[in-house]
Amino acid sequence: MKSRTLMRQVINKINEIDFNNSGDWHTFGGIYEQILRDLQSAGNAGEFYTPRAVTKFIVNRVDPNGV
Repeated sequence: MKSRTLMRQVINKINEIDFNNSGDWHTFGGIYEQILRDLQSAGNAGEFYTPRAVTKFIVNRVDPNGV
């Protein structure tokens, strides 16, 4: 982003997200995944979209909550 003002607005919006609220982080995850899909040069920049099924599988194997 070339605009500092726009960057600050994005950061402020991200700061409003309650990452302890599953609805908020699911929404944020969906937005992030859509942005990655929309970026045609995403792979060239070292960013890659990981399908939801793959991330769920990895999280289940890692079991971060010990559940």
